[in-house]
Amino acid sequence: MDFRYKSLMNLRRGQESLAQKKYGTINGRLIAQQKSLEALDKAEQNNKRRFDRRLNENMDVKTRILFYEHRTDLKHRKSIQQSMIAETKAQLEMNRKELVSAAIKRKTMELLKKRDSQLAKKQIMKREINIIDETAIQWRG
Repeated sequence: MDFRYKSLMNLRRGQESLAQKKYGTINGRLIAQQKSLEALDKAEQNNKRRFDRRLNENMDVKTRILFYEHRTDLKHRKSIQQSMIAETKAQLEMNRKELVSAAIKRKTMELLKKRDSQLAKKQIMKREINIIDETAIQWRG
């Protein structure tokens, strides 16, 4: 006996698969963004160390301005990166909810299939018992 909702179950599996792929893509983007933020943090620390080292030497005004502008640029880029990370985390959470929903729908269909299969087996068993009973009655009679 074929499952009545086979096409719907395949659709649910497909939806879950797409949600998993999308989740993986967004998660990969989040990891890349976090690595980029770490690189900006390291660059900022290196800039501060170089500035502190050069501060002991007599540094001209143009060099100080250059260090200051570089530090300002790094802070601005870090701020942008942090907002991108926050946005990606929100997207990831939204996609996680979609993934959970798709998994629940798929599992519901699997349970329905299992129940349908058990019902079909019971019906077959009942028919077989009826046939056996009829055969036994006819043989006696």
